Amino acid sequence: MNKLFELGLEDTFDAVEISGFYPVSKAKPSPFMFKRILHRLHVAPQEAMFVGNDLLQDIGALKAGMPFYYLADRAQLVALRKELAK
Repeated sequence: MNKLFELGLEDTFDAVEISGFYPVSKAKPSPFMFKRILHRLHVAPQEAMFVGNDLLQDIGALKAGMPFYYLADRAQLVALRKELAK
C-alpha cells in the first residue's frame, strides 16, 4: 500500500486489498482473497487486473482468472502509473 501512496496511485484503483490482513490459509498465494474482492465489487475476473511483483505469491490472481500485470522493478511501476493516467 505504501508504494501506491508513494507514487500517487491511491485513487487510481476502485479497490485495494492487502493480503497481510488475511489468515495465512486465505492469504496469497491462495486465490481466496482475489475471488473475495471480485465478489465484493461484482465484477468478473476478466474485468479486473492484479498488479504484483512476486510471481510465486501472486499466482493466486491467475488461479482466480484475473489478468496479472507483473512489475519486476520500480521503473515498471512508474510506467504503469503513466499508462493509467491516460
